[in-house]
Amino acid sequence: MQNNKITSKGKDCLNHKMRYSVKIKTLTLKISEPVNSDKTTSVTSDDIAYRTLSAIYRRLDDDQEHFTVLFLDQNLKVIGYKTLFSGGKASSIVDMTILFRNVLLFGAAQIIIAHNHPTGNLKPSKADLIITEKIRNAGKLIDIDVIDHLIVTKKSFYSLKEHNLGGFYRN
Repeated sequence: MQNNKITSKGKDCLNHKMRYSVKIKTLTLKISEPVNSDKTTSVTSDDIAYRTLSAIYRRLDDDQEHFTVLFLDQNLKVIGYKTLFSGGKASSIVDMTILFRNVLLFGAAQIIIAHNHPTGNLKPSKADLIITEKIRNAGKLIDIDVIDHLIVTKKSFYSLKEHNLGGFYRN
């Protein structure tokens, strides 16, 4: 008859405690600017969003495209922001995993996404419309509302929501 006990080098292992060692990746979240929630402006219009974003984009290189996210609470107050992606003169790549990881880490209920056009041309490209709709659809799956996508330049902005583009439709 065979013995069914688990053994290690002839010793009974059922009476010994098993020890496991797991290395966990450390994650550090850096917030670009401290936000005082009592003094934070509610982003209730695309004009307010543009003014907020203009202050951020003034600090960035204006010869390349940057993709920035405003993280908002349920009351549309900015709880943080982050420029997640920077690209070349005509484009930047948006990684959905990185985008939504940051949304969740900030604890945002809603977001406004934005990118600049270094050329000064406010017209959205086909790629802008596609990524906007993709982000909106992904947000819906986890109950994150994408409020708007703004294309910003030094002098003005273009709201995809205002123009019913990129998956934004009037109700």
